[in-house]
Amino acid sequence: MLFFKRPIIYICVYIFVLGTFAIMRHIFFHSYAFDLGIFVQALYTTWSNQKLFFETPDNVISESYFGIHFSPILFLMVPLIGLLPFAETLLIFQTIILALPAYFIYKDVYSKTQQEKLASLASIWYLLNPVLHCINLYDFHTQSLMILPSYFLLKSLKNHDIKKSAILLILLFTMTEQTLFIALGCITYLLLTRSHWKKEMLVRGLIVFMSITILMTSIAFITISTFGKPPISPENPVKFFPQLGNTWAEVIYNIFSFKIVDAIVNDLILKVFYWLIILFPFYLYNRRIVLKETIPFLLPWMIFTFLSGYRPLYTLGWQFGGLILGFVTATAQEIIKGYIKTKLRSYIIIIFIPAILLSPISIIPYFLARNLNIPMESGAAYSFNPFSVDISNELEIASTIRIALSLIPRDASILCTSNIFPHVATRLNAYVGNVREVEYILLDYRYVSLEHFNQRLMQLVSILNESCKYGVLLHANGILLLKANYTSRPQLLKPYKVYVYPNMLSWSEITPSFYNVRCVKIKFATDEEKLIWFGPYLTIPPGLYKVKLNVLRNFEGKLTIKVVNYVSGEILAVSNEDTFQLRIPIDNIIELKGYCKGVGELTLYSIEVELVNI
Repeated sequence: MLFFKRPIIYICVYIFVLGTFAIMRHIFFHSYAFDLGIFVQALYTTWSNQKLFFETPDNVISESYFGIHFSPILFLMVPLIGLLPFAETLLIFQTIILALPAYFIYKDVYSKTQQEKLASLASIWYLLNPVLHCINLYDFHTQSLMILPSYFLLKSLKNHDIKKSAILLILLFTMTEQTLFIALGCITYLLLTRSHWKKEMLVRGLIVFMSITILMTSIAFITISTFGKPPISPENPVKFFPQLGNTWAEVIYNIFSFKIVDAIVNDLILKVFYWLIILFPFYLYNRRIVLKETIPFLLPWMIFTFLSGYRPLYTLGWQFGGLILGFVTATAQEIIKGYIKTKLRSYIIIIFIPAILLSPISIIPYFLARNLNIPMESGAAYSFNPFSVDISNELEIASTIRIALSLIPRDASILCTSNIFPHVATRLNAYVGNVREVEYILLDYRYVSLEHFNQRLMQLVSILNESCKYGVLLHANGILLLKANYTSRPQLLKPYKVYVYPNMLSWSEITPSFYNVRCVKIKFATDEEKLIWFGPYLTIPPGLYKVKLNVLRNFEGKLTIKVVNYVSGEILAVSNEDTFQLRIPIDNIIELKGYCKGVGELTLYSIEVELVNI
């Protein structure tokens, strides 16, 4: 039993490290999407306001989370948030839940091999898995609860324990309706391994799993339809299969056409890479067990991802790995038993490689993206790493947001960006969109870009501003706090400055020569004015700005800059000078277009955009 202290130490280290990263993302206001705030709001309003999982981000469809997803397991979590009503509570809880399988994989491997090194190897492989880190660091999701029961589900099925497997499958269905793919995986496993089952046991297992699948899927469908809209109907729009169609009717029809080839080929390299990472490194050492024990469970979800064009399903950085990591972990302890006669050093090195190259807590993905333009960190879990940012700047921005929040009364209604929402989600009247009137608007301009899907938010802010004139209460460090009918001077106003570097721009017909990310040389010869660069689609707080080009001209001709509001298409400024002014409206996504005419060479270092006056 002394050896079982080892996994507890590993788990504690994991909880400390990943928990710290998760909390830092939150306190530095880098929650990627609405999800963390949705769960805080849904759980707390159930506890304090007797509103059943009320949440505002999805209120166009439903004011209850049950109108979006089927997750009755949340009832057990209501007291947790009721007693500790903080987003940090969910983040720490999720980290602990995700760490627990390490103990059981250690215990299982040790009990079968009596080798503590092998047991440690299995446990460390799990805790170092970049897929696990991505689940942990992308806000909070119920998929994170699925790994441990999935692990025991596969073990139970291997032991032909139908009763225990059925109970675990029902438990998984209470976490998300996406358990349908796990249920189909169980049925696939029974059919593909039928030679290992007695006929009577096989038939009983198939009947039990099919019955549970039909029953729980029906309950989930009815629940979501009752609280919101039917999740699947012929006319419903669907975002998962852009190559197959925009509605479920089109998707089902095109599955039986050649468009299915387009769907599979789309992002094929990304899809294959994702599954190779999921199953790494076990297919290198025992393909038989992987094919026989793991693939049958994963097959329905694997097919779904290969048909999909929705990248979060088949790239790192999202929550969906929680659906499958439990099965891979159960297979891992089977394969690692075979290492007993081999040297462990090479395997230890191998399991560290993905963690170093792909984990969102590693600095490497950010270094590759920043210096070599290799997009290793596109998923939500990679949106913030304290070691890859200017931490003093992050502290200043976080402090500014807290000052802004302190200016808002506790009972006031507020519209805010997704990264701020978890901090105000215990309010009934906290919104991220879909609201007709609101007292305060708090925007972090890092999170109103096209990348963060908030163009509609800025259009909403513009509409609200027309119906009820908002005054600037705070304008500092890219943070804007507006108050309805406010006419006094801002309580906090600081100069705001944005630097646009060459690597942030997109290039048109002429290919530039990059010396580094902050210096580019362009050679051209054209009798007509030609577009050289465009982008980078900045979102900037409204006000009067000075634009300055840090550029070295060595040509005969002219350089023209056009500043365009990407939202409305309006041209905000046109200038042939290196310094000029423009007024930026409240609903903006700014595009800087560079046009050249003549013959010669241009060296661009940066473009500065600095606030002059509000």
